[in-house]
Amino acid sequence: MLIEKFYREDVIALREDLEALEQILASARQGEWKGLLEGTSELEERLARFDSYIVKGLKRARRILDDIENDVNARGLSSFGLLLAATALSLQSEARGLEASLMTMESHSPRETETGSVDRLLNWVRGIILPVVGRIIGSVWKILINILPAHSWKVKGGIGAAFPGLAEGELVIEFGKSD
Repeated sequence: MLIEKFYREDVIALREDLEALEQILASARQGEWKGLLEGTSELEERLARFDSYIVKGLKRARRILDDIENDVNARGLSSFGLLLAATALSLQSEARGLEASLMTMESHSPRETETGSVDRLLNWVRGIILPVVGRIIGSVWKILINILPAHSWKVKGGIGAAFPGLAEGELVIEFGKSD
């Protein structure tokens, strides 16, 4: 199998991070969330959506990894790799969306939301969920680079005119065969 030759360690690391995220969510469902959700329907609904989406994303990522590991056709690997990258980025987007929702809830008056609950969940997202999702994205990029070698790198940058001292940058990586 192609996967064993080139990037087996990256796939193992990715599987471990996917498992870690799943265990973190299972633990939160059993402990952390139970006490926090009493009487806060907005928070409960947002966490339920987050949980459902992440669980679906984890299943999708595992299916794609299985397809990558079982595929002996190098042409098929590129599409699996891109699907895996899109899935990882959607996990990050959902985690960032939860973070933004919690920040919005945190700004409400204490009567509208249980501030302590929101603060604890915000710390949980920032301190646990986002770092694990970041590791997942890192592993996906390592796999993607092995599947689709970059044929072109472009870097642009400059100092922002609108806000003095802020840098602006752009990195463009083109994968696949050059034309």
